[in-house]
Amino acid sequence: PGPCKLELRPAKLGESGFAEAFLDRALSRYVASDFSRALRDVEKAIELKPSFPVAHTIRSQMLAACPDDQIRNGKLAVKSAQEACELTGWNKWECLSPLAAAHAENGDYKQAIELTSRAIELAPNAQKDSLKEQLQLFEANKPLRHDIPLKNEK
Repeated sequence: PGPCKLELRPAKLGESGFAEAFLDRALSRYVASDFSRALRDVEKAIELKPSFPVAHTIRSQMLAACPDDQIRNGKLAVKSAQEACELTGWNKWECLSPLAAAHAENGDYKQAIELTSRAIELAPNAQKDSLKEQLQLFEANKPLRHDIPLKNEK
């Protein structure tokens, strides 16, 4: 066998492979309470790879459950979660749960309860307890909020 040829080329920032990198950075920024920059990164991931259900799901979670009132947008959260559900055939608990949280953010607790119940049916046992806690919130007519301190609370 002859020598192996390796062709290297510089990556272009607009390539869809960068979507995962933007999503990783978004998650890092989100847990560091840098919510607006996290949201911009997840939106860039979606722009680069529109058929990326994980990015739609994470955007929905941020828009529905962020502790910062300025970031939350229930209507856009529903739209993003619905896109994730459509991309995955409406049978992934990981997409149904954020859609439930988005409906709760909009005050539609009946729909949130139905979707969370369906997510519990589909979820692996390791996830059922946290989904049941989410269900209890919605049954009490309370929205989901991520337990991340705002920057001025650190």
